[in-house]
Amino acid sequence: MLHPARSWKPVKSQRPSFWDEFPTFLLIPSFNRFMKLNGKSKSSEFMWALAVCYDKESAAYNQPDEEKWSFCSEEIFGDSNYMYNEFTSEDPKLKYDVACTATLLKIEFEKAIDSVMGYNLRILENKFVERTAFLQNTKYSADTYKEINGKNVLIKGTADQLDKMFANTDKITSLIQNIMKQQKASELGGAAKGGGQESLGDGDSSF
Repeated sequence: MLHPARSWKPVKSQRPSFWDEFPTFLLIPSFNRFMKLNGKSKSSEFMWALAVCYDKESAAYNQPDEEKWSFCSEEIFGDSNYMYNEFTSEDPKLKYDVACTATLLKIEFEKAIDSVMGYNLRILENKFVERTAFLQNTKYSADTYKEINGKNVLIKGTADQLDKMFANTDKITSLIQNIMKQQKASELGGAAKGGGQESLGDGDSSF
């Protein structure tokens, strides 16, 4: 698979144009339009930022988005808020096609450097991170009764829901590990090319 992060150079004078290093990205219409709207140099910087943040070969890949954005913004643009503004502001500094935003370019970038299974794995990993954060931030509570308008009303606690989620953790982990194995086999030219599980949830209706 393609890994642009391997070509990243922290020294700007040593860093090639992203488009010269990876010209096939310009075959993707959204990237082609993005480059034409912003110019080769400015758009190249943003593409390098995507590579550092979202290529799995990047040391920054597993960091939270806002931490990666801050690092890249300072390193590439000299403005620690640059990437945050591109992804969240209604008035970003870069120009985008009406049908293409920074978030959509990120998705197009991930699809361009991943196999189908690899992209599915990204989705699963992101959801697993959200799920883990939910479990960490939700306190255990038991069912209680509260008097409302003279009646005792059952207020459901979180214990049952949390216990069920913990019980399903192994299933989700196994699904992720299965896709990782298939992805590795596919990259090595294994049997996953023909009949591999390539869509989220295939073979596991419990997810």
